[in-house]
Parts: sequence; structure tokens; C-alpha cells
Amino acid sequence: MATVREDTSIFPAYSIGRYIMINPKLCRDANYIDIVILVHTAPINIEKRSRIRQTFAKRSLYLPYEVRVAFLMGKPRNEMEQRVLHYEHTRYNDTVMGDFYDDYHNLTIKGVMGYRWISKFCSNARFVLKIDDDVVVDMYKVLTRYIPHMEGKRKSIFCNVWRKNMKIERKGKWKVPYNIFSNTSVFPFYYCSGFTLLMSRDLVRPLYNAAKTTPLFWIDDLYLFGILPFAVGGVTFHDYQIGRNISINQEETFSCWEKQGSQCSILSTLVRKEDFWKFWMKIQQLNDHSSWGALTFFEP
Repeated sequence: MATVREDTSIFPAYSIGRYIMINPKLCRDANYIDIVILVHTAPINIEKRSRIRQTFAKRSLYLPYEVRVAFLMGKPRNEMEQRVLHYEHTRYNDTVMGDFYDDYHNLTIKGVMGYRWISKFCSNARFVLKIDDDVVVDMYKVLTRYIPHMEGKRKSIFCNVWRKNMKIERKGKWKVPYNIFSNTSVFPFYYCSGFTLLMSRDLVRPLYNAAKTTPLFWIDDLYLFGILPFAVGGVTFHDYQIGRNISINQEETFSCWEKQGSQCSILSTLVRKEDFWKFWMKIQQLNDHSSWGALTFFEP
């Protein structure tokens, strides 16, 4: 009698394939890592990755805190581009590349790959910061103000929270086919804006394991930070609101940093590439290297 094999291709955990590029020792040169930054990036965004390495992800700026960064991507379709990426990885050794094409509809697979990588190679990280590569982050603020707020909280996600009963779009860019969530017009779970969010380490492996049995949904924010936490159960969402803790408006962010200085609660913002260095210089100005570690904690 023939054995019927389950088709695992519908589960993103089985679509990652082997690692084409990886540094398995990235987090193993310290007993524990305070925070690992997972950057969702596209192969062509070499300049964006370079800026991030030189600035807010540069580990030497934050000692004795231990900070690491890993850039998540799929493989390019162009062989020459692959050679360039191989050179970049040889130089910096911070790329995590799976055996799937880097495509807009594969962002969910990229995110699950991040969960898999942390589960195996960076399980000594206390917290995970997931960002997109067009974001600038005040890591001084994250380490001295937000981590104390997150300390001790289990199975927790800290993000801009979209509450239950958010309308399901059936048309446009974010359309959901009618055969998915067919019996409801609203999502039955919380989910996060994915451009900046933090989570406790203990949640990562359960999310990855859930991706082995939860069918893929291509809208990555919904799947990675909504459907999977719903499947895991018992996850607490802490609302780090857009406009208060994170921002999609760089002008409002810069104004807050200008007027309120180090007391502005915005920890990250989307930023246009031509304005990146202006924002990094402001972060440096607000966090004097000689005294930044002594900044007082405030409730986010």
C-alpha cells in the first residue's frame, strides 16, 4: 500500500531551504547577547546595509551591552548580484540568506527564516529587534530605556498593535482572497506593524515551530506577528504606538527629537535615504558617549 506524504510546501518553515550564506558564530562570542537586530533587506540594498553597519548596529558603540545584527534575505535571480553579495558576506559575515528567491511575496518566508536562525544560532539573545532596512533606530534609547521596561515579560511582543476587528481588505494592494477568512470581514487576532518591533527571546522558537504547521499567508506582518502568535497562544502584545514610540513620519520624529531631546519617546522612524545621516547625527548628539549609559528610564 502506497504511503501518502503530507505536502509540507504550504508551510513556510519548509520553504526556506538550506542556508546559502550564514555565520553560525555571530552570537557565540559572548555568553549572552542583549539584543539582536534582524534586518529584513533586499539583495540590491547594499548601501542601506552599509549605513546600518556603520551607525546604529555597530556593536562597539554600546559596550558593555552586547548588540548583534543579521541581514535577512533570499537569493537574487542575477548571478553577478550573487557574486557581489558573496563578497559582502565574506567581508562582514552578517548575512543570512536562504535558498528561496528574494521576492515581495516571499517576505513571510524571510521572516520565518529569521525565527529559525535565532532558534539555532542566536538563542542566547535576550531580546530581538526586527526592522526594515529603511529605518533608523536610537539603540541607546532601546538599551537604556526600553529594555528595562521589557525585562521579565514573557512571550511578549512590543509593537504598534492593530487590534482585533481590523477590517479585511478584499481589494487593492493588501487584498485577501475571499476563500481565506471566508466567514468573517475582520481579523480575529491582534497583529503588528512590522517595520519596527521587539520581542522576548522565549517567543521565537514557538513562533518558528508554529510555522511548521500553519499554512503560509503572504502578507508578512499578518502572518509573522498575527497568525503565528495566535497559533502559539498566550502571547502578550504591548502597544508601542505609531507617533508615540515608533514613527512613519520622519519630520515629526525629528521635531520631537529637537524639542524634547533625549526625553522624546520615539525610538525609531522610517527615513528617506537622503536624510539618514542627518538623523544619525541627531541621535549621536542626543546620546553623548560619555554619559549615555546613565540616562534615566521612563515608562514607554
